[in-house]
Amino acid sequence: MRSISDEPGVGRDGGDEEHDKGIEQESAYGDTAAFTKLFGNHPRTKILIAFLGDPKHDLNAEQIAESAGLSTSTVYKHIDHLEELGVVSKSRKVSGSQMYRLETNDPLVEHLGQLQVGLSQRMAEIV
Repeated sequence: MRSISDEPGVGRDGGDEEHDKGIEQESAYGDTAAFTKLFGNHPRTKILIAFLGDPKHDLNAEQIAESAGLSTSTVYKHIDHLEELGVVSKSRKVSGSQMYRLETNDPLVEHLGQLQVGLSQRMAEIV
């Protein structure tokens, strides 16, 4: 069984190797979200947070990267995995830029949204 740390481009702590080298940008939303407190700072977690923050709009890789505090290349490394899981899909192209959207009708995504709300409430109780 492969662990997150066995995947190419993923550091020992589950984060992206670029992040481990300090190349990634800071993002207040991605780094302080309740999801990252539970699941860690893995790029896929941050990408999901970017979509869950505005689930009705599609985003391109640059917008995802900015929201998640990741580099665009890191988004491209991980977005396919989220597509394979069926939680994110390609929606359209705008000026040649591929847009992605959260599959809000997928039961798993609905549960993720509920989990995010519950985690946020729990974190507010702790603080």
